Amino acid sequence: SSATVISMFVCGVLGNLLAIFVLVRTSKRHKWKNFYRLVGALSITDLFGILASTPLVLVNYLNNFKWVGGQATCDYFAFILIFAGLTTIFFISFMSLERFLAVCCPYFYKRNISEQRVNIITALLYLLSITIATLPILGFGENVNHFPGSWCFFNFYGQSTLQYIYSYLYASTGIALIFMTATFNIILIVTLAKEIRRKDLQERKCSVNSASSRRRRRNDIYLMVFLSAILIVFGICYSPLMIRVVLNQSKWTQLCESCDLLAIRLASFNQILDPWVYILLRRENIICFVKRTKRFKSTFLQRLSGIHSYGSERIAIIRHSLRHRKSQSKDVDDNLAEVNANIMPDDINDAQQI
Repeated sequence: SSATVISMFVCGVLGNLLAIFVLVRTSKRHKWKNFYRLVGALSITDLFGILASTPLVLVNYLNNFKWVGGQATCDYFAFILIFAGLTTIFFISFMSLERFLAVCCPYFYKRNISEQRVNIITALLYLLSITIATLPILGFGENVNHFPGSWCFFNFYGQSTLQYIYSYLYASTGIALIFMTATFNIILIVTLAKEIRRKDLQERKCSVNSASSRRRRRNDIYLMVFLSAILIVFGICYSPLMIRVVLNQSKWTQLCESCDLLAIRLASFNQILDPWVYILLRRENIICFVKRTKRFKSTFLQRLSGIHSYGSERIAIIRHSLRHRKSQSKDVDDNLAEVNANIMPDDINDAQQI
């Protein structure tokens, strides 16, 4: 349905524009540090990929899945997909590496990772993505139209040596970067979790909870949540495409064109999700969520404590009432026993005669 394509296009454009707007609006606070430069470059790249590719997809949908423009537009569309996809993978991997070095190797980071070097690396990543995306157009591989006729990509069913090499180059690059990103993020998340726990224990022992320590804890929590979300979205969206390329080119599985279509849709969907992950998981939103969670927890515990105290009071009242009744019953039994003990035997005989 063309409505699905239009809705994805609107969500992708709106999300990336909002992400760029938020970055520019909050630039005084983050001062365009390295991490936020990479987030901005990622949003611009995703926006470019959506704007440059989706209109052609919509045209082919309206043309009953008959490709429009011949090989020239096919090469153009495949170039956009390969370039935007690889650039996204490169930037997300570089973001993970940058945060890993900043947290786990702070001295190395301060000495070697400057804003100028980040800008140079960003430009090199763009150039590398352009080079890899151009290779099939130059004959190192081949761009072909894929099922159901609405998209073009390099031929990952190729028979020639160059097609084999290009397919494995693309897939191995993607898999290596996904694995590297997952490794850095997992190590970083574990390190931050241990650091947060250590600071909490230290503050409890010293009974100190300064504003700077709270701010650092909030930043650590924000970074953990953001990296976890990026890792999950990144892995789910791009891993199927890399796996399908390897399986198809190696002939380890049967032809499944619908599986290939699903894989490329997931990869394209990553460009839509990335900006919304950043917008929804901004530091302010996470801090607000944490505060509301703590407030809800406190209110819930207070109500639970009130219910518990009310129940304890009721139980105490019932126990006191039962104990009072038991004591009264015991007093009555003692009085009866005393009366029986004071009755004379003659009185008992007279009572029996009567």
